[in-house]
Amino acid sequence: MKHDSEGSSSSRETSRPRRLAFLLLPLVSTPLLYGTFWILDRARFGVRVDGPGWPMDLLLQLALGYVLLAFGRRGWLVVVEQALLMGLLYLGSAVKISLMGWPITPDDLGSGRELLRVLSPVFEVAAVAPIVLFAVAFLANLRLRRSSAVAAGACIAVWLSASTWPAAALSIVDHGVPHSLWNQRANYRNRGATLYLVSEALYGRIHHAGVPGRAEVAAAIAALRSQELPPPPVVTSATKRDLYVTVMESFWDPSLLSRAGFDRDPWFGPFRQLWREGSSWSMSPEFGGGTANPEFEVLCGIPTRLVLPGIVFKTSLENNVPCVPALLAARGWHTWAFHPNVPDFWNRSHAYRRVGFQRYLARPNLKLDDLNGPDLSDASLYRQALEHSKPWTTGHPAMTYIMTLTDHWPYPLNTRKRPALIHATSKVRDVTAYANSVYYCSRDLDHYVQTILSHDPSALIVALGDHLPVLGTKLAGYLESGFVPSVSTGQFSTRQAQGLTSTPLLVVDGTKGPLKVGRIAQFDLPRLILPKLGIEPPEWMRLMAPPHGWRVRTSPSLVLIIKPDGGEVLCRSPKDAPECRETASWLGNVKVLARDLVMGHQYTLKLTDE
Repeated sequence: MKHDSEGSSSSRETSRPRRLAFLLLPLVSTPLLYGTFWILDRARFGVRVDGPGWPMDLLLQLALGYVLLAFGRRGWLVVVEQALLMGLLYLGSAVKISLMGWPITPDDLGSGRELLRVLSPVFEVAAVAPIVLFAVAFLANLRLRRSSAVAAGACIAVWLSASTWPAAALSIVDHGVPHSLWNQRANYRNRGATLYLVSEALYGRIHHAGVPGRAEVAAAIAALRSQELPPPPVVTSATKRDLYVTVMESFWDPSLLSRAGFDRDPWFGPFRQLWREGSSWSMSPEFGGGTANPEFEVLCGIPTRLVLPGIVFKTSLENNVPCVPALLAARGWHTWAFHPNVPDFWNRSHAYRRVGFQRYLARPNLKLDDLNGPDLSDASLYRQALEHSKPWTTGHPAMTYIMTLTDHWPYPLNTRKRPALIHATSKVRDVTAYANSVYYCSRDLDHYVQTILSHDPSALIVALGDHLPVLGTKLAGYLESGFVPSVSTGQFSTRQAQGLTSTPLLVVDGTKGPLKVGRIAQFDLPRLILPKLGIEPPEWMRLMAPPHGWRVRTSPSLVLIIKPDGGEVLCRSPKDAPECRETASWLGNVKVLARDLVMGHQYTLKLTDE
């Protein structure tokens, strides 16, 4: 018995150091992994985290490490779980910053399915693998015990407390760290991936919680009416004109890349001539992705970024909104939408109906008779759209809306039908691939416009790019030509910011030809389109226009103001200039009306003339 007692005592003494090492493991693994990913992000992607919030970011990761430890059986697998989770957060945000200029946001976490659908198989595996491996490691290492229950209870309590009192939670985790609603890249640099996601989720909870009441909407309307400009003149006509709107995936002018070394114009020659007659540009809220937000702006006249959360079609479009399709349908137009993707991508099957389209034809409804990579070519899409909508043969005016897909990254072409015609000296692979893709897109668009005008000479035709293309990581294609100075959007000049938000815009006013509309935000388009169809924009839509005739472009990384005299102001904060402060006040009121219309009680419609 004495021998057994001594053996048991010895076993306990041996297990104590192991137990202590197990308990202290996150104190060692967390800073080592954190430092490793900090170095990788900076060396590989040029993304730094050096603001005052990084100690809290590290502490949050330490807390996550102890949560994983509470459920873990083996220490080395806990470290693997930490590494996979940190890699997903820190490397994932660094990759997104290098491609689009801002990090993974809380709204992105709800759009994972859409992201995976547009990635190539290699990138899809790279995105999914850490999640799958983390789940496998967690389940393989799972051991439930008393500490597991304590950790689960603590996590639930923290989540409930933060949801109930977001302002108090924000003051604890984000206290003293500078925050800008207009510069998400800087917010990330000041915090790091974990604190950034937590703080943005809390800010979102505070700023987007609930919907505005009637009194708040009335006050916003009064403030916006005080700065409302006279409505544009309405063009009267004996007959109702057909409207054709085409939003083109990643459509841009690569000839602006001065050092790409193209051996010929990347645009189809006749289209270049047509566009030059108007030489107009549309300013997008997105860069490299998020197409549904430009769509919402073009169709509804409501700004998205800094006004509504995430991708509006998916996050907040809960009401039927009287956007351009709905206004036209109520006046006798037939309204058609065409997009060759799966119907529910970005929730379009519901969103298109809510903005007023009567018919929506997507990939299952179209003949996949001419593909570029996996997607329907623009030429086939245009032909089929006209075959279905029959705008000039039915006796009813029609709105034919098309969202293309051909020019999506990585820009595949059916080289049997569309051989590569353009060569470049650029070292960035995407540049040459994109130039060839956009050449055929511009050719197909030109043929589409000419077909319409030959049958429907009074038609109003609008075509624009949704956002700029992705051209390599770390904006390599743009950096190569000096189009931007660095991957940090906070360092852009007003001219560079203007360039990174602007896509070609073509507005053909029937036999009058292309109009010179200058450089306008995409949410300005409905106020331009409706009067030319003989319809005065409703007051709520007119109130969305910026003050003083300014053109204002909101985005996750900056606010750009273009004055009627050509003066430009770049705002990273409302405090940067008097124009920035006035724009912030306007945006605050627009946000009230937008939330009321999109997800609220729609008091705006009751308080203004519809």
